Amino acid sequence: MNWKDRMTRDELDRIRSAKAERLVSLYLPTARAGRETLQGPIYLKNLLTQAEQELSELGLRWNEIEEVLGAARALLDDDHIWVHASDGFAIFLSPGQAEGYRLPVGFEEKCVVGTRFHIKPLLPYFAKDGAFYVLTLSENLVQMYLATRHQIHTLEVPEMPTSMAEALAAHDPESQLQFHTSVGSGGAGGRAAMFFGTGDETGMDKQKKELREYFERVDRAVTRYANSAPLPLILGGVDYLLPIYRKTNEFPGLIDPQFEGN
Repeated sequence: MNWKDRMTRDELDRIRSAKAERLVSLYLPTARAGRETLQGPIYLKNLLTQAEQELSELGLRWNEIEEVLGAARALLDDDHIWVHASDGFAIFLSPGQAEGYRLPVGFEEKCVVGTRFHIKPLLPYFAKDGAFYVLTLSENLVQMYLATRHQIHTLEVPEMPTSMAEALAAHDPESQLQFHTSVGSGGAGGRAAMFFGTGDETGMDKQKKELREYFERVDRAVTRYANSAPLPLILGGVDYLLPIYRKTNEFPGLIDPQFEGN
């Protein structure tokens, strides 16, 4: 496996834009010295077990699973990579390809299997001027985070709806009769909402209207909160929603970089 002690913006963009049927992202904490360095291989072994199970549930055979995970397994016996580690290790795996980054970020253990690599834990590493906000959007879940160069945590934003269903119910309780959600294989980030129009209003028109209402409520809460402690704001989430939100945004700190995916 190729591994580095730093990540460039171009490398982040390449990882972010990658798409395939089975991509595996692994994040784990490591230690620079002491007995704690022995924990790294244990964390990695546990994450590989989780990844193997998820790939097996997707229908992959053993040899196909090893084509994805084999390079990372080899790191379990590589003493050099653990003894001279940094604060965290990010690993990105796809069939026949693997790359790792030892970075000064204290990652939490995380395994994500999907059609895109999971990059949110990397954002603090690229915070040039200290802290910034991250707002992640889907129809079923909206969350706001505060990130610094080395950590990220969830914020409680007053009056911000946590989902489209909640936003519409608060605006019009009867809308619950017309708005139904079901979380399928796409999870919280998937497009699992169904809209039913009435009269001359088409389903598509109703969908656009309700998305605008949803994002207007989110934006009001975000703008009120962020204006009290202004920082740059980065959007993330389902790709077709991000440009819609940008049109409703009133917070001047929203910047161009964004990350797409669940």
